[in-house]
Amino acid sequence: MKKSIKIILIIIFTLISLLLIISSYFGINRYLTLHIHKPEKYEKIYDKLPFIKDNESIIIINSNIKNIQKIKPMWNSLLDQTIKAHNIIIYLPYKETENLNNIPTFIKRKSTILPKSTIYTEDYINSIIPTLLNEKNNDKIIIFLKDNIVYGKDFIEYLIEEHNKNKEKIIKLKNNNAILLKPKFINCSIQLLSNCYININNLSDKIHIINYYENYNRIF
Repeated sequence: MKKSIKIILIIIFTLISLLLIISSYFGINRYLTLHIHKPEKYEKIYDKLPFIKDNESIIIINSNIKNIQKIKPMWNSLLDQTIKAHNIIIYLPYKETENLNNIPTFIKRKSTILPKSTIYTEDYINSIIPTLLNEKNNDKIIIFLKDNIVYGKDFIEYLIEEHNKNKEKIIKLKNNNAILLKPKFINCSIQLLSNCYININNLSDKIHIINYYENYNRIF
C-alpha cells in the first residue's frame, strides 16, 4: 500500500474516532438509542437508581393524548438518569383522563396520571397551578419538565446540584425546558390562580437561570 493512501486512511479513521468521541461527549449517541430502545430496558435501570436526597420530590410533566403517543424518547431519557424523584405525575386534559386505555402502558407503570384544566396556554401553568394548590409539603422539590425534550443523562442530578447551591431560589433552564421550585417559593392561592405562574416570571431576584447543553428536541 502506498504511503499516501496509508496517510489518508489514518486521517479518515482519526476523524471518525474524533466524531464518535464528540458525539458521545454531547450525549448524541445516547439520544439516538433512546429513540430506538423500548422503555422496558430503561425501567430496569430506573428501579435501581437512588432517590433525590434530603427532600421528598416529584417530577411533573404537562402533556396531552396526542403528545403522549410520541413521548417514548423523552420518557426513556427520564428513566435513564443518575438519580430519580420519588414520584412522576403526568397532567392530561380532564376529558382525556376518562379513558386511560389510550395512554401507553409503559407510562402507567411508572407514573401517576392526573387531570388538568386547560385555562391557560403557557407551557407550564396548567400543571403548576394544580400542583401548587394541592401540595401540602411546602418544602417538596418539584421539577417541571416538557414532554418533547430528550433530557441529558445527568440532568436531574445537575438540577439538584444547582438547587443545593441556591436553596432559596427557583431554578430555571435558560431555554425554559425545565423549572425546579418548592411551593414555599410561590405565593399561590385559589383567589389569584394566574399569579401562581406570573410570579415565576416576575420574581427575577428569586430565579437562578442555568444552562445545560445535553438536552435535545425529540426527532419525532
